[in-house]
Amino acid sequence: MARVLLINPPYDVASYMGPALARVSWRLPPLGLLYVAAMLEKHGAVVRVWDGQVARQSLPVALAAWRPDLVGITATSVVAASAAHAARMVKEWDATVPVLLGGVHPTVCPDETLREAPVDAVVRGEGEWTMVEVMARLAAGQSLAGVAGVSFRDGATVVHNQPRPAEADLDRFPVPARHLLPKGLWRMSPDWGLRRPFEVLFTARGCPYDCIFCANRMAAGGTYRVRSLDAVMDEIALLDKDYGVATLLFADDSFVVRKERTAELCERLIRSGLARRLRWQASTRVDSVDRELLRLFKRAGCTLLSFGVESGVERLLGVLNKRITLEDSRRAVAWAKEAGLTVRVTAMLGIPTETKQESLETISFVKRLKVDQVRFSLATPFPGTTLFQLARQEGQLAGIDWSRLSLMAGYRGGEPAYVPAGRDGEELARLQRRANLECFLTPRVAWSYLRRVRSLGDLAEYSRGLGSLLRASLRGAAGRAEYHE
Repeated sequence: MARVLLINPPYDVASYMGPALARVSWRLPPLGLLYVAAMLEKHGAVVRVWDGQVARQSLPVALAAWRPDLVGITATSVVAASAAHAARMVKEWDATVPVLLGGVHPTVCPDETLREAPVDAVVRGEGEWTMVEVMARLAAGQSLAGVAGVSFRDGATVVHNQPRPAEADLDRFPVPARHLLPKGLWRMSPDWGLRRPFEVLFTARGCPYDCIFCANRMAAGGTYRVRSLDAVMDEIALLDKDYGVATLLFADDSFVVRKERTAELCERLIRSGLARRLRWQASTRVDSVDRELLRLFKRAGCTLLSFGVESGVERLLGVLNKRITLEDSRRAVAWAKEAGLTVRVTAMLGIPTETKQESLETISFVKRLKVDQVRFSLATPFPGTTLFQLARQEGQLAGIDWSRLSLMAGYRGGEPAYVPAGRDGEELARLQRRANLECFLTPRVAWSYLRRVRSLGDLAEYSRGLGSLLRASLRGAAGRAEYHE
């Protein structure tokens, strides 16, 4: 019986968003890793998970205690260096133990991963079936040649086996092995809410859209697949019964792709009685909702809906290949507010070809929406995105440290990873800090926080969040003169 250790490498949140905001940042369960863990357990493995976000013992201690036969590590681009370090620690403990690296970054950068990390192979795409086959091959003393979805070194040559087709029937995957990590550890940032226990759930994988800043489409093989609503409801009931979940985040890339399916999920939440005690949140596109659906969201227990409006300039929405209009954003926000939902929007500064005046137009547009929560990010060229290809063509990514890829680069210091031609990195960072602060300090946003306070603990955490944002924004105080509407 194989002993498998799965590793979620430590993530330096302070490096991503600066030390002030890091104090109130999110901490999310590594669901991708827990899906793989559940699949391996289903096929007879003894699995342990070491999560660098919450682990109480060091990785060397865990290795010595668990003595795995196989190690799998997950990595996004921003933790690629941390994942490589974890792999080195495993090899220092026992060089004979096979180490595989999977996740979004190895999927889109397999050659770089094999060059930069001391791993035996890379898993591209979804890892559930691939890891099961890898485990069986290694147990039988066989090579990884021909295992779909795997890349590995054969001497000085890198071999890329054929891609593994995405699993069409997501119900074949067991629910994530949440039992392998302690309960009650997860949280969102205060702009999403504080109700706990908090958990995350996927109802679908992939996205049918192709925005230039998102790597998920490539990582998911360009597919969009859904779980049956029976399976989704069974998992929600499990989280309600065994975890006492108060808040659930539907973490689909876009929660509403098929309106009828989403409406039926809401109806089931209402009929089951879960809508009376479970509160949930989601993100979706502004062109995917209508007035009736948003009213149904409210009845089904939705407390917050996040829209990606991205820009206040029609031309730039075209650059992003977002396929929405400003009117789509205005209408969706108005309908959501009318339905009684807390409305959050995200917008982006520093889009390719964006001018300073267009950045200011985006900020003004978002202010006029008068929503409850706002998050301004900086356009960031993650590997696997069209934006990454554009930035590379512009010569901006030569020798880049992957940890510099941060949507919140304006708070961490240093140059943003991407700066449009003719713009200045510090100017963009200052605009980001100022825009977030000014939106946060409006009476409407302040009231949206106060009305969610249920205890002195909530009040203390929101106060800490405000203090963190103020401290993080102080360096942008000189940017006030640049704001004019």
